[in-house]
Amino acid sequence: NNPRVSFYDLKTNKLSYYQSFSEEIKKEMKKLIYKNYKKKEFNLINIPHISLTELKNKYKFKKITNQKKNILYFASPLNSQVDSKFGIHNEFKILNLRKIFFSKIKDFNINLRLGYSSKINDMYAEYVKNNFKNINIVSNEIPLYKALENADIIVCESNSTTIIESLITKKPIICFQKTYPNFTKQSLRHLEKRILFLNTTKQIISFINNFDSMHLKQLNKKNINNNFLEKFYNYKNLKNSIFIKNIKKFLVKN
Repeated sequence: NNPRVSFYDLKTNKLSYYQSFSEEIKKEMKKLIYKNYKKKEFNLINIPHISLTELKNKYKFKKITNQKKNILYFASPLNSQVDSKFGIHNEFKILNLRKIFFSKIKDFNINLRLGYSSKINDMYAEYVKNNFKNINIVSNEIPLYKALENADIIVCESNSTTIIESLITKKPIICFQKTYPNFTKQSLRHLEKRILFLNTTKQIISFINNFDSMHLKQLNKKNINNNFLEKFYNYKNLKNSIFIKNIKKFLVKN
């Protein structure tokens, strides 16, 4: 269930539009918004996901020939956003889990992507460079599709837009699942067929301690299922032409 969105509390919301990415998401959002706000009238505009559209056009599956496997590790932002700091995502806990991950998984190259640039992230990047030999900091200037192409395994510290974008790769995805906001039951049912979710410290540490070829074989079984993208993001029809067409239709109508 989504948290409250300040957009729906604005007096100007009759003149504003909130983007959905498919008819299926639009339908789900209508239910949730009515449940949270008791409003039947609100403006949703159905436009394809621009980041996914770009990734679909540019991403190419690339077999990595290195002896060492490459892990692309998406770190949670280090900031004071309350909605992302519950349970294992408390900053002290997530930094400790990250340290355990980096320390124990030495037979892999870890490419760390820290998200947007900030003073605290820059300081953390320096700490990583000085303390971990197998970690490479991936600059945000490197396009996401390039970073994904060079990965064998993808680790996301939280369930964010990144896990949706990573689904296009058909590569193993591990996610440290947030407890808030919750997935809808329907979304989680599809995603669990494709992503390995770990949502307690015990589960994550157990996984790290047993991170070997057996685990990778289990993860690879999940790689072929992209039903979530088909159902909720209309993946087969993600095209720049459709994005432009829907924007034009919206502008003419309004």
